[in-house]
Amino acid sequence: MANLRNLDLSQTELDEIYRLIKPSPVDFSGNLDLDKLTQLLILCYRNNIDLFITLVKLRGKFKGDIIKKHFFNSYCMKNLIESIDRDLEIPILIEAIGEEVLKNLNSTTKIIKIESAALPRNIALESYAKYLAQSDRKSELIALCKKAKNLGWRGDWDKYSKLNAVIIQSNKEKYNLIREQGDTAERIVLEWLESHGYNVVLFGKSRTKNPLLSKVPILPDIMVGTSIISHGNAITDLECSNSELVKSGHLPLPKAFDFDAHELNRLSKVCGKLFPCALYRSDASKAPCNGITPIFNENKSGSLRLDVLSEFKPCELQINVCQHRIGEIAAITDEGLNAKNKFLRDNIRIGIYIKKFQIYINYYNQNFSENRKKYKFNSHPGRYDFVAYKDGHITAVEVKSGGSTLDYWQKIRIGSLIKMGHKAIILRVVKSTNGTLQVLLEKPDINVDLPSEEEIQKVLDFIHPSEMVLSENKGNTPIRSRPIDQ
Repeated sequence: MANLRNLDLSQTELDEIYRLIKPSPVDFSGNLDLDKLTQLLILCYRNNIDLFITLVKLRGKFKGDIIKKHFFNSYCMKNLIESIDRDLEIPILIEAIGEEVLKNLNSTTKIIKIESAALPRNIALESYAKYLAQSDRKSELIALCKKAKNLGWRGDWDKYSKLNAVIIQSNKEKYNLIREQGDTAERIVLEWLESHGYNVVLFGKSRTKNPLLSKVPILPDIMVGTSIISHGNAITDLECSNSELVKSGHLPLPKAFDFDAHELNRLSKVCGKLFPCALYRSDASKAPCNGITPIFNENKSGSLRLDVLSEFKPCELQINVCQHRIGEIAAITDEGLNAKNKFLRDNIRIGIYIKKFQIYINYYNQNFSENRKKYKFNSHPGRYDFVAYKDGHITAVEVKSGGSTLDYWQKIRIGSLIKMGHKAIILRVVKSTNGTLQVLLEKPDINVDLPSEEEIQKVLDFIHPSEMVLSENKGNTPIRSRPIDQ
């Protein structure tokens, strides 16, 4: 195995690595395998792209079995392609890793299929397919998609095989125009809501894609407790001014949009008791939910490095992973549900239903093109724009401009929230007769069949066989919808 000291790194590069890993709970001393290299790359990708590239080049010195190489290559391929314009060496690395992925594909498929009859998504293959399409390498693209489909890797390979540079560029231009129009409408609606006395947060938005996010807190799709522990490794102090928090790169989620600490700590105990993760199983005393100190406690959490992420194996003290799991558990409990908690719970519940439905329907009906056309899947199905709070009531707000309408999954989500007893509205931005933009309040037009509680429960209980295998390999208990025994 490789050791940081015996790698071909300059002293400057070593010093930078030690600077990055110093606050991390992950032990990078001694010999490192591909898992540790992946976690090191995550730190470098965010902070130093040159060092990231150097370490990717040295990947051959790090040992790992076929499965570890599969996950490592998936992470590298995705991030290299996203950063392709940042360095001239990146295309060379993409080609090399793409060759490795294709070379090992049969072996990877065989090993994963030993434990599961169904294969998960292959991020490395999907990313490389888009790269080939962007490069107009049609024959290679078709061959890759055909092989992936024949081997049984989950994904719409027929769609990928028809991509080319013109289509990708056209889609990008359309997306950018729509996003620009949407950003303008959201700004106007935000000002309208605030002028009418609402406290407002953005729902599930990415901080990198919308300029509004520099001044508006975010309510995550599933993660809970971010009024106490924020995404970015900050233990929030609600007495701080927004300007102070913005300067430090963080905005707290107001308490009106989150479960309170008592409820969060109750749910964390449920997590350890009924849905233990690998860390809890190996040594419960080291798990954040050990019951000794409340997990949502600033004194305890303040010493943790919260943004050391790994998709591939459990990492000690990943509080944001705990926050996500506890959010999933909140969706399947009906205890402690005052009006605010019920909205938060139902919002997460219907969100998980929509997310899992795509996997559910594609498992039982593998005609992906038919499913995509019928159910109109997109990257964030059902997501709306704002959550507004006023006089003790929470309202889901979707922003529309011109003649745009709710898409299928927005109707499912917003309609389900209304059916569950919550308030949801559309605020439409239109041009007035004098050419100025104005906001109109509309009642959502829900003209689709909404899922029953039994149908929601059935989908929440479904776990794709490949996901079950991955959870078991990590040592994590999958979270299913079922009564919680206190």
